[in-house]
Amino acid sequence: MIPLRALQQIVARPVAPVAPRVAPPAPCELCGAPLGDPHRHVLELAPEGGPPRRVACACGACAVLFAHVQGATAHYRTVPTRVLADARCTLTPHALAQLGIPVGLAVFFTTATGAPFALYPGAAGVVETELAPDVWSALLGDTTVAAIAEPEVEAVLVHAERGSEQLACFLVPIDVAYDLAGRLRRTWRGFSGGDEARRELSTFFDELRRRSRPRGAR
Repeated sequence: MIPLRALQQIVARPVAPVAPRVAPPAPCELCGAPLGDPHRHVLELAPEGGPPRRVACACGACAVLFAHVQGATAHYRTVPTRVLADARCTLTPHALAQLGIPVGLAVFFTTATGAPFALYPGAAGVVETELAPDVWSALLGDTTVAAIAEPEVEAVLVHAERGSEQLACFLVPIDVAYDLAGRLRRTWRGFSGGDEARRELSTFFDELRRRSRPRGAR
């Protein structure tokens, strides 16, 4: 049995604080070096001009290495960071529906070979489809950002608020577009999306507007 005096001395001893365990930084998915925070992304391209394969987290050195790689034979390209709000977009939800996009939310991009693709939500999930050339031509005529979007790594994002007759239009990095697609896959329900998806979209576009700068403003 421990005497009372000895027990009091044990209890009174200061306890050294335990340092929290700090997780090591995540590694670059290309070279294994530690990633900074924030960090850049590199797009792994698909062969033969198909849709991109995946977005990889990259350290600063790898991001610089693949920043100026272009062409259909490229395997990796660094994703840009610019976000532009198109102040002169004239595309409407009705026009979007006539182009074959049944909802007022879509992401458009082109591959290195010039093939246009779209991502948009539907009742069965996020749809990825190759577009007819006239759809991309319509985007070129109705926006100021489609013409400057870099193939593979940038996208044109259009969105109509509920009840609005005008589409908001942004030029975004492709990783932002994939982030939106992931959020929609988690939350979209039915044809119209549901309350959870609407809240997620509201949060997403609030963040996007804070990050963007105007393009085409008078």
